[in-house]
Amino acid sequence: LKAQIHPHFLFNTLNNIYGMSLTGSTETPAFILRLSNMMRYILYDCRNHQVALEKDIAFLTDYLEKEKKRYPEADIQFTVTGSREGKRIAPLLFIPFVENSFKHGGHRIAKNGFIHGSLELHAGHLQFCISNDIFTAPAQEQQYGGVGIDNVKKRLGLYYPGRHALII
Repeated sequence: LKAQIHPHFLFNTLNNIYGMSLTGSTETPAFILRLSNMMRYILYDCRNHQVALEKDIAFLTDYLEKEKKRYPEADIQFTVTGSREGKRIAPLLFIPFVENSFKHGGHRIAKNGFIHGSLELHAGHLQFCISNDIFTAPAQEQQYGGVGIDNVKKRLGLYYPGRHALII
């Protein structure tokens, strides 16, 4: 299941950078460097069943910063509250939801689109929430995808059986 995450994330991110390169963005090299740092996290840190929560949050932050540059008019916010020191978590559980927010968000067609997320730690619990306005794309003959959320559901069941709730 973890092996499915790596190419899924890489394909999505490379597609974003490809779009930037087509427009001649001068920030493309910086985004390639950011991707390099993110891939280093995926390849080395995520080999373990658990990672420092702080590193997973840094990964999300890098991803969100990349998307803020890509969609400067969008209202993109992400907050983290509570102590994350010494906390460990199964890696890359949140990124499929963040990616989907950008894939299906209205910010793609409207300047006032939004993506709001939060990660709250309290009393031994972690709560991750993300919301966005919705963009409905025209129907296509063949659609790819659907790997990310199904993967998270399976991983939650394996890593946190009976100790998690997923509400979509």
